[in-house]
Amino acid sequence: MVITRVFEIKTDGQATLIDITGQVERLLRSSRVADGVLTVFIPGNTVALTTLTCEGGNTASQEALWKKSLFLTDPALDTQMKTALIGTSLPLPFSRGQLLLNTWQQIVLVDFGQGERWHHVTVQIQGE
Repeated sequence: MVITRVFEIKTDGQATLIDITGQVERLLRSSRVADGVLTVFIPGNTVALTTLTCEGGNTASQEALWKKSLFLTDPALDTQMKTALIGTSLPLPFSRGQLLLNTWQQIVLVDFGQGERWHHVTVQIQGE
């Protein structure tokens, strides 16, 4: 069985990290698929997807570290290259209707753009 869902999210650019774990988990629960893999995808060339471990579920400390990193502050590395290096899709396994993430691990959208923008996030759930 394959189920595809889309949700929208507003970002403000400038290396913002946005935790989208809750939205993805809600879509997984509503699918009633117990075991399989889901893929999160975001089209575009200024946003990327990854997982981060954020103690207490707070991305603020990670965001501060990211904004200080050479990777994000190097003017020679444009937004499209940063997006290409991190990636725009993320496969995640799940079992018994639960994502197989560590305790504080979250699915994070990284916005390298400039200014506010709406993005469509696609979650495709495959399994039984």
